[in-house]
Amino acid sequence: MNIFHILLQVVQFACAIGLIVAVTSQTSKESGMGAAFGGGGDNSGNTRFTGGAEEKIENLTRNLAYGFVVLSLLVAIVASKLS
Repeated sequence: MNIFHILLQVVQFACAIGLIVAVTSQTSKESGMGAAFGGGGDNSGNTRFTGGAEEKIENLTRNLAYGFVVLSLLVAIVASKLS
């Protein structure tokens, strides 16, 4: 295996973990499926992040997603060249 391919896979794994953390740390903007099945949709007590921090997390999530897609394509291209 090529060292470049291994390095790309390690960076892709780190990006995936970062993406999971960023997505799960976001607050929901809708009441979600709970309201459809009779659950309360009140989100007034949810103050995990305020204004600017939420926007920064959204930007981080978007950038991590772009990076993950690019890294996935690079890993696939390098893997096809090695075989």
